[in-house]
Amino acid sequence: MRNIEEKLTAVQWLRNEFIKLETSVVVHGVMYELLDRAEEIEKDIVKGAHVSGFTDKLIPEEYYNRNYGKQ
Repeated sequence: MRNIEEKLTAVQWLRNEFIKLETSVVVHGVMYELLDRAEEIEKDIVKGAHVSGFTDKLIPEEYYNRNYGKQ
């Protein structure tokens, strides 16, 4: 059986870590707004990669480097 963390996106994992910290550290509401926005961005990236795979025929690493590599 796969570890539950393996099924989470990076942003989902980070949200879970913030929730754990809420009980011991003050986590401001704005952090959750930022996480919501990060999840939207992440979805757009995944959708773009999916479409690019059909149109550009790039391997995943090439897609990442072309679009998100060193800036």
